[in-house]
Amino acid sequence: MRKVEILYRLQVVDLDLEEKGCRLQDVEARLGESPELLAAREACRAGEAARQRGEAELREHEFLVARVEGKLKEVNAVLYKSNPKQTTKELSNLQKEADLLLQQRGKAEDLALADMDSVEALQADLRRLRQELSEAEVAWRQEQQDLTAQRETLLGEKAELERTRSELAGLADPAQLVVYEGLRRQKGGRAVARVEQSLCTGCRISMALQQVQRARGNPGLTFCSSCGRILYVPH
Repeated sequence: MRKVEILYRLQVVDLDLEEKGCRLQDVEARLGESPELLAAREACRAGEAARQRGEAELREHEFLVARVEGKLKEVNAVLYKSNPKQTTKELSNLQKEADLLLQQRGKAEDLALADMDSVEALQADLRRLRQELSEAEVAWRQEQQDLTAQRETLLGEKAELERTRSELAGLADPAQLVVYEGLRRQKGGRAVARVEQSLCTGCRISMALQQVQRARGNPGLTFCSSCGRILYVPH
């Protein structure tokens, strides 16, 4: 195997390693609780809090109804009790108080009824949010299983590529390997350009036949006069 071919194969492995590394980073970034799951969980917590507030308001207004009802009973008991000592003014005041309590009871009952409707709606909303959370958890668990499997596969493929790279690097000329590594950093990971039909695939510039022949027969390295990459002409 020609030394330039070793560098070309090394580049194929390096590019594959970079691609696997990017995919692995993406997979690992997606492992853990997803934004969708967190949002569904937060919506469920907010729905639960809203229901609790609604139920607390309902209890408060129901308590108010009961308290006013109790007071009204007391006033009515006095008002309708036969008591010759009560003056007309006292009876009038008691009646006014009873009328006021009736109004208060009516308002409190209206508030309680409105609260009942609100709580019913909040309970329905919470059931929906819990269902959405349950579905989000199922989808998340399945995704995590898939991502974990992908991660294990990528780690295995990456380890195999690293072994292959180590073998190829051991076969390469040390001085040429230094040149290759330097060009990789300069050329976005593509230090070696394959020549196809007298065309440098690195810069897409057509080369003179003499340059192609020199690259094919040179035991050392030949560089593209346009982009500066190492030229590899397959036999």
